[in-house]
Amino acid sequence: MTQVPAGAFTRLHLADSINNSLYNYAQPLGFRPWMRNGITFTGNSDQAYIGQRYYGNDSTDLVFQWSDNPGAGNYTPDRLRFIFTSNYSATRDTGAKSMEGLEALRMYPVDSFNVNVGIGDFWKAGVFAGSAVDPAERLDVLDGRVRIRQLPTEAEMDTVDKYVVVNEDGVLGWRPTTPGTGTDCDWKISNEGVSGATTPHHVWTAYLNASNDCPDKNDHVGIGTNLPSAAKLVVVEVADQDGTENGIHVTITADDETTQGIAVRNEPPANTNGGTVRGINVTATNGLTRTEGSSRLLLVTWRTIQTPSYSGFGALRIQMLRSNLR
Repeated sequence: MTQVPAGAFTRLHLADSINNSLYNYAQPLGFRPWMRNGITFTGNSDQAYIGQRYYGNDSTDLVFQWSDNPGAGNYTPDRLRFIFTSNYSATRDTGAKSMEGLEALRMYPVDSFNVNVGIGDFWKAGVFAGSAVDPAERLDVLDGRVRIRQLPTEAEMDTVDKYVVVNEDGVLGWRPTTPGTGTDCDWKISNEGVSGATTPHHVWTAYLNASNDCPDKNDHVGIGTNLPSAAKLVVVEVADQDGTENGIHVTITADDETTQGIAVRNEPPANTNGGTVRGINVTATNGLTRTEGSSRLLLVTWRTIQTPSYSGFGALRIQMLRSNLR
């Protein structure tokens, strides 16, 4: 135990005792000899100090110190708390008008080496929980949001390879970005971070770039499926709702320019031998199982337009196997 002065610990010492026990009204366990020019509080077998801490000449810290029981044990942990109060109301159990007041911040000594900081009314949280609630992380925000006002204008950290993640309990952590080789060809957006009605913001992925080193150039994109192996873009819709459902729906509000709902260009390299080249290949099946009525299924057209080209042929092929048209 640190040797304490025989009388007052510091320039001003406020002691409170409910009995004549020395450890009750003059708890010495948290005292340090550098506690000189300040105010000491002792009572209820605990001690605190607000004052100056001298180091070298003209080097001084202002210290808020409290003691002396960390964590959970036989004695309630000693916390440092900031509380706001207004006029008291006996009808309020929590908040600024309650007997306890509105807690803004608390520091909770987890053990002899770590203190967690909590922002929010942890007293109120304990009332609703039925037992004490203390900050569980180094910084624990009980509710509300965190805002960094300058962040959107800071320079982009485009050389880092880690990002912040959050679990279902709101605990933040970090993990490295997905490892890969070559050029990053995940989803991209042009002119990202640049606003303006005339600035294009196209989105793309899985492309063959100029240097031919894109690791995703042979990958596919799936909407409604995680196995898009049949084509570059695979759309799967399970039609289980009333009314018409479409896998792809295109609407163009036409103006004086030439418009196309779907434009298809199938252009293999010149002088390529073998293979069938089709612009569009459409197949509709099970038409007879559909309910007839005002909304009928058009499944009647078969038309192939062939144009000679190298060893294969170019074609528009629409194949409908059944029809219920009358």
